Amino acid sequence: MAGRHRSKAVLPDAGYRRPPSVESTGLVVTLWSENGIAEGAFDFTPLPGTLVLRQQFAAAFDRKIGPAGGWRSWDTCYCGYQSVRLLLRGLAASEQPPTTMAQITPAVWISWRMSLPPTAGTRHHLVALRSLLAQAPELPSETLEVVDRRVDPAPASSEIAYTYQEFLLIRSAAATVFNSALVRIRDTVNICVAGGPASSGRRAATG
Repeated sequence: MAGRHRSKAVLPDAGYRRPPSVESTGLVVTLWSENGIAEGAFDFTPLPGTLVLRQQFAAAFDRKIGPAGGWRSWDTCYCGYQSVRLLLRGLAASEQPPTTMAQITPAVWISWRMSLPPTAGTRHHLVALRSLLAQAPELPSETLEVVDRRVDPAPASSEIAYTYQEFLLIRSAAATVFNSALVRIRDTVNICVAGGPASSGRRAATG
């Protein structure tokens, strides 16, 4: 369905058959729109993990995206891809990294989940993975039960936002400090120019 103020989507001809969404390697997944246009591809090749594990995640991802899946926009799919990358990195860093989805036990999942900070970003990743892993038949059913548990809301932020008037005062104070420093720098440069170059050598900062 086309969004507001957009032209309506044009469906392909009746005989149209969408090209395969997964490449022969099983690692590159293409997002196809409803009108048969490739919106982009998601490459699981550089992600951590064994070939089989990455292929299984890519296959679950493929079932979740596109016209037949729940994730249809590029932004939603990209966020889901980032959640998969976060999980695979965590699994690869564990003491005994799983080589297949079948080895992701409830204990493995809970250990990884407990390593994450209690933030809104973490909650977003957990919700995305819960939706994605429901498309993975290789995942043990007992693990899926743990993954499917309710994700607690992120704690409320303790930061206090500045009012607009406070922001103006802060900006004014910062400008005063900057202008004062700029005057001192210009005075120093003028003195150096009047007195000639202090040194003809150069040093390069490396590393």
